[in-house]
Amino acid sequence: MNTDSLYWQRLSPWAIALFATAGLVDKLKFGIYVIPVAFTGAMDDLPPGWWLAALALLLAHTALLSWLRWWRFHYALDQSQQQFELRTGALFKTEQRIPLDRIQNVRIDQPLPMRAIGKVNLIIETAGSRGSEATLFAIAVPEAQQLKQQLVPATVPPSASGPAPASDSLRRTPAQLFVHGICFNNLTWLAVVLGPLLSQSDWFVDEQWLAQHPHLATGASALMPDTPHAMVLVVTLLLLLCYLLLSLTSGLACLLKYHPYRLSFGNARLQRTGGVITKQQDLMQTHRIQSLQLRQSALARMAGLWLLTLKQVQGSGHDANQGNAMHLPALSGTETQTNLDRIDPRFRLPTRWTTIHRFWLWRRIGWSSLAVLTSTAVVATVTELNGLHSAALLLVIWPVFVVAWWLRWRQWGFAADACGLWIRQGLFGHSLTLLPWSKWQSIASVQTPAMKSRQLMTLRLSLASGRHLLPCLDQQQAEAIMQQGLNQVRGDHRPWL
Repeated sequence: MNTDSLYWQRLSPWAIALFATAGLVDKLKFGIYVIPVAFTGAMDDLPPGWWLAALALLLAHTALLSWLRWWRFHYALDQSQQQFELRTGALFKTEQRIPLDRIQNVRIDQPLPMRAIGKVNLIIETAGSRGSEATLFAIAVPEAQQLKQQLVPATVPPSASGPAPASDSLRRTPAQLFVHGICFNNLTWLAVVLGPLLSQSDWFVDEQWLAQHPHLATGASALMPDTPHAMVLVVTLLLLLCYLLLSLTSGLACLLKYHPYRLSFGNARLQRTGGVITKQQDLMQTHRIQSLQLRQSALARMAGLWLLTLKQVQGSGHDANQGNAMHLPALSGTETQTNLDRIDPRFRLPTRWTTIHRFWLWRRIGWSSLAVLTSTAVVATVTELNGLHSAALLLVIWPVFVVAWWLRWRQWGFAADACGLWIRQGLFGHSLTLLPWSKWQSIASVQTPAMKSRQLMTLRLSLASGRHLLPCLDQQQAEAIMQQGLNQVRGDHRPWL
């Protein structure tokens, strides 16, 4: 195929600065390993001023590679072959061809430094890419907008999607985004922040330093609680304070990431714009949505807010699934169904759910009870607790596990409709996942000996967006779901991607 007749374009010269900055950052990462060598004295015998020569050589090498990378970076849109082509490589030439019908998402990012020069980065994502398949650096805004419209057509083939919803938009205020960030905060980050600090707690208490400042030691002793109950209260208040500060940080981060949030519906496409520090424009075709998830954390449940996540094909990277998802934050209860109708009128929230079998609950209570009894016996042996204290400890811990497993089981449920299979799960929050029949890739049934004797079955569903589990179903229910899914896939000849 002759590609010489294509109109090949080159990036803006500003891309050289971006390539150079990225190159210097990568070199600085490796420079960290030189610091321990410097403290060993291995560099003392080097001639004076060697670091200036090394710095000059580093800058010259980075500048040369950045210029070569820019000079050899070309791209072209081949309308006749319906593909996007790139030629890249500073030292080794690389040719890349991306079929237009395999492009999932086209995103426009404008970091804060690029606003002054009026340039943006255009990011192309496909099904199997790790994060991004191709990125065009430092191109003009009108050119990026035009290229995005060409890469993702305004209409999709009639066989690939149902009727397109009318043009509409969803907007979020700064207050809504801030509350969303607080409600969907992650407690894991609290452990990440406090873990290293607590592990180095001996650094904070220097006995020699306190001996030299007795007045501070006296004040610290007066503030320290003198009873175990007071100590527990103080530690709890400190953890709550840290969580509050982390929540406020999460709310601010959400505001900076999404504001001013606007999601446009129309022509079987979704387009999101927003971002304070980095302006972003995401574009997604609705027929490429592989699954969707409505999530509600414990705090969001109290506030009545939902997060709607639209998932595309999962990439080959471990975190590519999050990169290929589009989020609709801070949705109220009435807005969830409204926005589902905007995406696809066939998406309907279930009104009735079928719970899974109680065997799932009894099995987990049994294993947890065994673990609690064993742990209590070990603690009583090591700490020499008497029988009364051991029984009291058991009566405090065991009900916590029982209630937690009961709440978890109570949230498990499923519902099947004409569009797909809904799965509900959670503990204190909610998670509703829709798996459209047409997007199913495979389905497997699992039976342990105990489940087989009770005629129970667990289903493992595989979609291009990930895998899902539906445990402990009645065998007839599981077989009915499997048969309905397979029949829908056989009778649906529309492209699933």
